[in-house]
Amino acid sequence: MNHDALIDFALDTNLAGPPQNLDERSNSMEKSSFLGFIRLVIDGDLDGVSRRLRSDPALATMASPIGATRQDAADYFFTEISHYIYAGDTALHMAAAAFSRSMAGLLV
Repeated sequence: MNHDALIDFALDTNLAGPPQNLDERSNSMEKSSFLGFIRLVIDGDLDGVSRRLRSDPALATMASPIGATRQDAADYFFTEISHYIYAGDTALHMAAAAFSRSMAGLLV
């Protein structure tokens, strides 16, 4: 599964049934928001990242709630930067993996 499929997966809350409560719905939205933000970081979209940080500054330090494991690595591989995202990674980790000094500077 590529990165777009990963984002689609995170956005599709019906895969495991509808969220049972507001906390589950909030967690699902948080994951999809974070993965969309990571996509901007990896794409090098400084303007897009800047806009998202203005509206939600917590994205700069948010740790990924999901990521590659030994059992499920392929779903979390970003071919553009030849790097996996792991649970606990931040946007800064992904900017560094993309060798994007300007993005890293923006996130710091």
